[in-house]
Amino acid sequence: MTTTNDTSKSAECWWPVSRGGPSAGGRYDRMDRTRTGDCGKPTTGPDLLCDRHRAKNLEKRVYREAMETGARQRAEFYAKKAKS
Repeated sequence: MTTTNDTSKSAECWWPVSRGGPSAGGRYDRMDRTRTGDCGKPTTGPDLLCDRHRAKNLEKRVYREAMETGARQRAEFYAKKAKS
């Protein structure tokens, strides 16, 4: 099987979008993620995401890093408190 990188076609955003599931008449099945359930908007960067989902991805990353930093700071605080 060979794959080619055809840059002449605009790629589509791969972000999975829930449309209520197949039992509700939606197009996206959480158990079987298929292309029909993806966002499908034209991508604007090498990560194959549209602008909206790239921003959403960044928000999630910033939140996760903030939570990790807070947990680390609390652990250091209580470690210092236990020593004294």
